[in-house]
Amino acid sequence: SSGINAEYGDTVNVQTYQYTVQEQVRAVDPKSGSHGTAGILIKYEFSPIAAVMERKQKNLTIVLTRLLGIIGGIISTSGLINLIITEAYDWICCLKKERPAQAN
Repeated sequence: SSGINAEYGDTVNVQTYQYTVQEQVRAVDPKSGSHGTAGILIKYEFSPIAAVMERKQKNLTIVLTRLLGIIGGIISTSGLINLIITEAYDWICCLKKERPAQAN
């Protein structure tokens, strides 16, 4: 069993089991010298594995550093998007101004 810290700090023990199935077929033919008994054979192999998961509280400086990194990324990305939109708008308006007016 492994202990998992729940949302409110309660420890929850969870028992899990892992199973694998493997199929092997062998032809039994007495004419070719292969002997055996027909049936289903089951072989068990036990391998104990334990996984312990713990919830650790992060240091405040790490949380603030990551938060400021996210905010900085949002600001720089929005600035880049603003620059691209502004340049595209200026380019489109410049093309419209350079076209001569068509006479009707």
